[in-house]
Amino acid sequence: MNRLFLVRHGITAWNVEGRYQGQIDIPLTEEGVQQAQAARERLRSEQFTACYSSALCRARVTAEVILEAHDCPITETPDLNEMNYGDWEGLTRAEILARYPADWERLLADPLHVAPTGGESRIELQQRAERVIAAIEREHRNACLLVVSHGGTIRAIVSHYLRLPPAEARRIRLDNTAISIVDSFSGSGVLALLNDTAHLGFEKPPLPRFPAH
Repeated sequence: MNRLFLVRHGITAWNVEGRYQGQIDIPLTEEGVQQAQAARERLRSEQFTACYSSALCRARVTAEVILEAHDCPITETPDLNEMNYGDWEGLTRAEILARYPADWERLLADPLHVAPTGGESRIELQQRAERVIAAIEREHRNACLLVVSHGGTIRAIVSHYLRLPPAEARRIRLDNTAISIVDSFSGSGVLALLNDTAHLGFEKPPLPRFPAH
C-alpha cells in the first residue's frame, strides 16, 4: 500500500480573476506562497519517500516550499500538468461564452469527450492522470508520497482510485493548497481525506495516520 498526499498548488492572480489557466505557466501570488508555507507546516511531520510535481511553476514552487522541511527529491512530470484548455486559456467564463459559444455548447452536451479548440478533453486528461499514477505505483511500495498538481488533474486521480465515472470528477471541490489523501491498493484506493484546508487558518485536526502494514 502507498499513501498519496495530493496537494493543489497555491493561489495565482488568474485564480483570483477567474481565468482558465490550463497549461500557461502562471506564478504564485504572495498569498499563494504563504499558502504553500502553511501547507509546509501542516505536513512537517510527514516522512515523504518521494515527491512528484507538475512541470508548471505554480505547482513546482508549491512543492519546493512544502519540502523545505524535508529531505525529499522532486520528480517533475508534464503528465501532472493541468488540463490543456487550448484557446480558452487566459479567458474568463464570460469571455469564453462571448468568443467561443459553439465550443461551450458542445462541451455542455458532451463534457467528457469534447475539447476546447486547441485543447484536450476530460477523457484525455483522465488517461494522462492514470498513466502517471501507474508509473508512480510501479516505482514505490509501502511509501508515503507527495503529489503536487492542479485541480483538474487531482480530481482525475481521485476519480481513478475511487472508480468514479470520469464525467463526475468536476463535482469534487479542491481549493488552493488543499490536502487530499488516498491510500492505494493495487490500482484502487481509499479516500482518507479530501480538500483539507485547515492549515489556512482554521482549527487543525490531526491528519489520518498512515496504516500499519
